[in-house]
Amino acid sequence: MTSQAMPNRGVSIKQAALLSGLSETTLRYYETIGIIPFIERDSQSKHRKYSEADVEYLVAIARLNAIGMPIADIKMYFQNRPKGQAVADEQVSLFTKQVDRIDEEIKRLHLQRDYAAGKINYWQAVQLGDKEKLKFISKSNNQIGAKLSIKKEKYNDK
Repeated sequence: MTSQAMPNRGVSIKQAALLSGLSETTLRYYETIGIIPFIERDSQSKHRKYSEADVEYLVAIARLNAIGMPIADIKMYFQNRPKGQAVADEQVSLFTKQVDRIDEEIKRLHLQRDYAAGKINYWQAVQLGDKEKLKFISKSNNQIGAKLSIKKEKYNDK
């Protein structure tokens, strides 16, 4: 980030939101729950003034948010970060769990895609009047749909 983009006086919450990709509401909430440390305030207006380091921190949060990391894990990550090697195992565990969550999401998305593609095949068979193909596709789609329902319930339990 250049000094031109980040004047010495800091940037407003609106500018910080634009630079980080997080909404102003999210920035306020994350500050309230302790993910974002105290942000300096203008002595007269009491508005937040985000420094270049603050914005870099927000960008790091936004990236974790973008990979779907839960708020509690984001908070833990940033609490652990200054401890370095002493908590490296915990940090690895946080990201291992996140990779596992992403893998589950990918599996669920593949099932959703397969089910939707099966519906395309079904309706194409309807167009052609191919009753044998309809039976096969219906059976296949029912199997995929059953897996999708199970996966969704399993996914929601996490």
